[in-house]
Amino acid sequence: AVMAAQLEWLRRWQPTLSSQPWRIMRVDESVYLLKSQFSDTSYGVCLCDFHTIYQELVTDRDVSRRCKSLNPKVEAPPSRLLSHLSQSLESSDQQCQWSIEPRTDTGADLLIATIRTKLSGLPFVWRFLLQKAGDRQLQTQLLLPLLAMVGELDRRQAKLKRLLESKDCEIQDYKASGARVSRRALETLRFDEKAFTHEMNFSNDFERIVQECQTQTFDLDECRELYRQVMVKNAFLNRDTEDVNRTHVDGDSLFGLLPSMDGSGRTITSPTGTRDRTSGGSWGSRLPSSLVPDSISDGRKSQSPAKSPVVPATATPSAPPSAESERQARSAIAKRLASEAEKEKSKKKKKKLL
Repeated sequence: AVMAAQLEWLRRWQPTLSSQPWRIMRVDESVYLLKSQFSDTSYGVCLCDFHTIYQELVTDRDVSRRCKSLNPKVEAPPSRLLSHLSQSLESSDQQCQWSIEPRTDTGADLLIATIRTKLSGLPFVWRFLLQKAGDRQLQTQLLLPLLAMVGELDRRQAKLKRLLESKDCEIQDYKASGARVSRRALETLRFDEKAFTHEMNFSNDFERIVQECQTQTFDLDECRELYRQVMVKNAFLNRDTEDVNRTHVDGDSLFGLLPSMDGSGRTITSPTGTRDRTSGGSWGSRLPSSLVPDSISDGRKSQSPAKSPVVPATATPSAPPSAESERQARSAIAKRLASEAEKEKSKKKKKKLL
């Protein structure tokens, strides 16, 4: 019954940025985690430096304006630009150059990720203006999913151990009946859990994994797929049956892409005024008691996560004042960066003339 309900829900559910797996991104000597989701009209990008998550959502109108500011010679429809950006983020091509610069002089925690590629043979530059996400995003997008992954891997390992023991009993029964393997090379010893655990604890591979944990976990397709399945399962357990399509990309905010996922049953108001009722169990209720914060395990009311930043867009009468002020702030940041770029170009021209 549970499987049938989830399959039916999956037919209607629209994947969100939260459900996208993290990917390893190396810039110079630094390592980051990156996740993104693109459509024909918008994109959402998250970048994590293992301390903070930064995020940005941009609509097709903002894509066209930013492209015109950064690439005056490039003329392409927004869908073509979004497709190129999506391919650039997913590609490991060496011709795609990244640079990441924190900016604090704008009055906001801002991370500027610049990507340099070629679009139809022309140099193409793009800047992702990533704002600091709420403090709970690191917990809901990375920490709790990783804990869920560890728990699920432990469950699968225990099941595999029981399966090996059953196979050993089956083989022993065959041997007692007089059966023999056709080649001695195929014969194996009985599975010894203690010996296996001791061998794994002192293996060189275990040491390598610990030393390279930042790059190993999400560098494997199996781990990325498990992360995606964990996030999809969490979305299913916290599904809103009255409005299944709420998870579709919202052009005005990141709320639809990055839900709070605290699952506490509270009614949460998004930056666009949309009310979201979580009906499933919380992350905390599905974790061991030793891993649950006191504020959750004691039943005390925890603070709701910080709202996701809102990208610049055309003002709408229904938008609350806070959302409008954030739009204006982001617009001012973009204009300031464009002005700085123009000044740099002017300085270079003057130097050439001299």
